[in-house]
Amino acid sequence: MTETRTWEAGMTCWIDLMTTDLAAAKTFYGQLLGWGFKEMPMPGGMEGTYTMATIGDGDLGGLNQLTEEQKGMVPPNWSIYFAVDDVDATEAAATEAGASVIQPAFDIPDTGRMAVLHGPTGEVFSLWQRTGNHKGMARFENAPGSFCWAELGTNDIDRAGSFYTQVLPYDANVQDMGGGYGMYTVFQAGGKDAAGMYKFPEEMENVPPHWLAYFVVEDIEASTAKAEELGGARICPINEAPGVGKVIILRDPQGANFALLEPLAG
Repeated sequence: MTETRTWEAGMTCWIDLMTTDLAAAKTFYGQLLGWGFKEMPMPGGMEGTYTMATIGDGDLGGLNQLTEEQKGMVPPNWSIYFAVDDVDATEAAATEAGASVIQPAFDIPDTGRMAVLHGPTGEVFSLWQRTGNHKGMARFENAPGSFCWAELGTNDIDRAGSFYTQVLPYDANVQDMGGGYGMYTVFQAGGKDAAGMYKFPEEMENVPPHWLAYFVVEDIEASTAKAEELGGARICPINEAPGVGKVIILRDPQGANFALLEPLAG
């Protein structure tokens, strides 16, 4: 069952994939996670189309083909969008707090206003202010294939934590996860869990900081094997996240990283 009410400020309201091979990405994620796809005209008479990923009757996110110029600038990646009440004010606050602007606030006609930023530790994220009828990602209640969590991996959790609690309406709840995970930050907006953050372990210290999208699966071992069969690769082994479930980070055939979660039963 899906629901399409508006997302509160600070929550992940949309995701989209920038990829070098749109057709291949649709095949990979469609077979792995059971997504459907529909081609939508760009809003407001803008040129081209936008590929929407769906689960049943609910919109999950989007997929975009990187242009030749973009291929030399950014690798394939999943983008995380955070809902805000005022994109321009939040962009200004973010730059004051140490972010740099990749794409200044601009309008998507009849839909919303957005900006793309580099956080102070180097991660990329987007801000989204709804101005039209599209309410963003549907709420899937952990249905298989659905997006379930956004997580920042960085080498500087103090700087990143200070930044996000200044720029977004976040409180930082720092927890000792145990089980080799150590300290983990849950960002909360209005008392609701909004996103997570962890410090890279030594073996990942040379990985660029990034936001990671998690998707729900029913059997993580079977889904991981399916991802590899379809051309994906493991970034790490399957791990137990205490009190959460089994998780794994993977790379799709075009090079975008993503994660799978098999939630704890019940």
